[in-house]
Amino acid sequence: MVRSIKWIIGLDAHSRICEACVTDLTGIVIEPVGFQTTAYNLIKLAHRFPEAVFVLEESTMAQWFVETLSPHAADVFVSEPKQNKWITSGMKSDRLDAFKLATMYRLGSLRRVHHSLDHGLVEFKRAVQYREFLVRQITQVKNWIKAKYRECGVVPTGDRVYKPGTREETIKQLPESAQTRLRHAYDRLDQLEQQEKEAMRRMIEQGRRFPEVARFTAVPGVGAIGACTFFAFVQIPERFADKHSLWSYAGLKVITKESAGKPIGRPHLISGGVKPLKSMSRHSFLGSLRASHGDNAIAQYYRRRREAGMKEHAARLTTQRKIVSILWHLWKTGEEYDLKKV
Repeated sequence: MVRSIKWIIGLDAHSRICEACVTDLTGIVIEPVGFQTTAYNLIKLAHRFPEAVFVLEESTMAQWFVETLSPHAADVFVSEPKQNKWITSGMKSDRLDAFKLATMYRLGSLRRVHHSLDHGLVEFKRAVQYREFLVRQITQVKNWIKAKYRECGVVPTGDRVYKPGTREETIKQLPESAQTRLRHAYDRLDQLEQQEKEAMRRMIEQGRRFPEVARFTAVPGVGAIGACTFFAFVQIPERFADKHSLWSYAGLKVITKESAGKPIGRPHLISGGVKPLKSMSRHSFLGSLRASHGDNAIAQYYRRRREAGMKEHAARLTTQRKIVSILWHLWKTGEEYDLKKV
């Protein structure tokens, strides 16, 4: 719960140094402060200005700042850097950035990035993110392998080129020097795939501690990985005022621009969003088409959209939105999945 606020402290936070700007609630600058980034210095500043809200931008260290300052501050507000265009415009310095953060918070023009203080949720999200990282690494190595084949005029198709039992057939078509490079890449690929399997096992094991994850898997197409991903990145359903906010967070919202009452350009998907959530919704959509040979409420919903004349990509997007909306509703209400409500 956010306590009463007396001071606003804009914090331009870096791994080695921090620049803070302390203002009162009317925007008057009380004191600029520069210091080395240590827990001791942060807590010391919080004690000098009790009942303060610290305002900083999202970064790899943001969770650490939140955990360090939260017991000593009225609130720790982590903002979305992509929305803070004023900070990057005009003159720029760490001290000025800290002042701009405090001012934008006072004007209510910042968008908050959620950071949980629940250690279990934080570690579970990190486990999901680690698996996502390994999947991206595997994809990069696979793309590199096929690119090296094409350099030598060999164009493999499918995934046989990656499998230990069948890849020897293709690698023998390359010169000896290229074979050596490819074998090193295959060793890296095998190692990554083994690590990804172990990371997935640990992620699913951790997910069993949360009853919501098991309830999510009742939705057609949503497997254990998708359920874990949705739970880890949403964390608390109350974060979103409505389903449209959730769609925007998941990168599934269509936006339009207009001026003088006339549209500018074509409607398009919002840029950004949480890519793992967007990917999760797509895999769940494809999974629903495969589950029970497509004989389920989600797949039927998609087919009805197509029969009504909706284009394939629009019907797919609508179904992906439907999936994340259902998961959000189940979580928010505590209900079990009911196909009649789909």
